[in-house]
Amino acid sequence: MQNPFAYSNYVTGESFCNRSEEIAELLKHIKASQNVLLYSHRRHGKSSLIQEVFNTIATEKMKIDTMHVELYGTISEKDFITRTFHCLNQIESNLDKLLKKCGFPRGMETLKDSAEELIKEFQKNKKNNFYKNF
Repeated sequence: MQNPFAYSNYVTGESFCNRSEEIAELLKHIKASQNVLLYSHRRHGKSSLIQEVFNTIATEKMKIDTMHVELYGTISEKDFITRTFHCLNQIESNLDKLLKKCGFPRGMETLKDSAEELIKEFQKNKKNNFYKNF
């Protein structure tokens, strides 16, 4: 019989089982903006549990940003800060980064506001043939 447990990577999907209470509790704390300390010996499924919570957040389209920072092996504050900053792109999309570089400091939010202002201006000046200049 083959060993049903995976030890080399995250366990997700059908292989992930019997942790629904833990997921519900973590989601409750996340929604309440509460800090949680999750600890256990190595290879007991902490990262898989967190990954499954992140998958639930994405599947249910919750407006919560998630970021996974692998801290195993960090030995200094500098390591911690460096790894954290390298993972920030998990939160900020490439499109938001591009928009910010193009002068939209709040990314999509600013672009949407600018587009709405342009549409209002267009509609207001439609009678004056404003749109013929484009």
